[in-house]
Amino acid sequence: MSSRAAIIALPALLLSGSVQASAPVFERRPEHCQAGLLVDISLPPGVELPELAKALAPLDIPAVILAKPPQLEGWPSEVQALEASGAELGLWLSQAKDAPSRPGSSPMASWARLRQERRDLRRATGHAPRAAGAAKISTALEGSLDIFGFTFLLPAPDGLLQAPRRTTDLQGIEGSSVVLWPVQVLEQDGALGPSGGLAALLDRTALALERGDHPVVRLHLTAGAILRDGPLLARWQAEVLAPCGASLLDRAQAEEAVLGWLRGRERAGGPSVAVAQAAQAEPTRTVSLAELSILADQLACDPAGGATLPRVAGEQLALDQAFLALALALSGRAPPLPLHPVLPPQSSPRSVLPPDGATLEIRTLQQALQPLLPGPGQQIPSFARVGEQALTSAELLCAMASAVAGDDPVRVTRTYSPDPFAPGLGWDGY
Repeated sequence: MSSRAAIIALPALLLSGSVQASAPVFERRPEHCQAGLLVDISLPPGVELPELAKALAPLDIPAVILAKPPQLEGWPSEVQALEASGAELGLWLSQAKDAPSRPGSSPMASWARLRQERRDLRRATGHAPRAAGAAKISTALEGSLDIFGFTFLLPAPDGLLQAPRRTTDLQGIEGSSVVLWPVQVLEQDGALGPSGGLAALLDRTALALERGDHPVVRLHLTAGAILRDGPLLARWQAEVLAPCGASLLDRAQAEEAVLGWLRGRERAGGPSVAVAQAAQAEPTRTVSLAELSILADQLACDPAGGATLPRVAGEQLALDQAFLALALALSGRAPPLPLHPVLPPQSSPRSVLPPDGATLEIRTLQQALQPLLPGPGQQIPSFARVGEQALTSAELLCAMASAVAGDDPVRVTRTYSPDPFAPGLGWDGY
């Protein structure tokens, strides 16, 4: 059923008269809604999946259900039924007290935990999760999610409704994943019950849909609220959402809408911050068109794969400077390209490319590079996501070189840094 049909169909709960006359009347009934609605539901330990599935069935909401892997074990038919109805299972992240939350902290413990939970959820659902929810977020967490293929980060209400944005890693470099905050639960709402608390939250959600400041309004609920106040949600669908024309979005639709909005803002703002900084910074040297051509030929991906990058390329240019030159060229800057100091990648992650490599469209590569281009003194990312593919810094470098050399599409293969166990990985020319 389409998202439009989902809000027009009057749920069976409402037709049955199970919404009592004493239920609060909604104060906010907009004539027109300018944003789409994404509903996500966290599954607390006290609620089992079959209970939630039964309560969701008459509502016909393509919700994102955030759960921990053990909560899905033993319920394969319920998982299949939920996904067949348009719901999507996402990961509610476990966060130990030792999870890194500041620059300089080792992310290995949280990476191992995240990798295992992602694997367990994939085993329960049959596919890799794309959405993740967390009580608290940090730059360490955001960078880890981007590496492991999550595209949507859904923080719990934290008291402030922030604009959607891209994830940011420990070096302040933007990733390709999206962070989307929910409409905030106010103190007087308590645990969203009795129904008066939820009605107030729904009124604030309707106001956000009417204003349309952002393309997607996110309504975060607990499974307990669905079990307790499902009839009220059914009434809100019929009396508020359907008349104002709001669409119920699934995760993919919401993600596409937010990314389009972010790209529009980036285009409206002109060149990326890093490109603007590069234009203003005092260059250490420049790269001519002839040297750029040599760089591209020397650093392009080896079709056979397994190549190790040289320590220097072009006219004795270190790899960190070569990375900057190629990224500037792909961002639309014409030679001579002014170079400024940047920092080499911090680590050399294991490649996740298939043995025969992957194919990338130049347009996808250029879009991914926009938030990754390092400004003066910034660090080259160790890992980056280009479309659906995750690349190490060495693989991203060879992909950029192949694109500048004229390959379209680009065939990127496993590529390695000159000295992966040394500080700087050999990217600084030493």
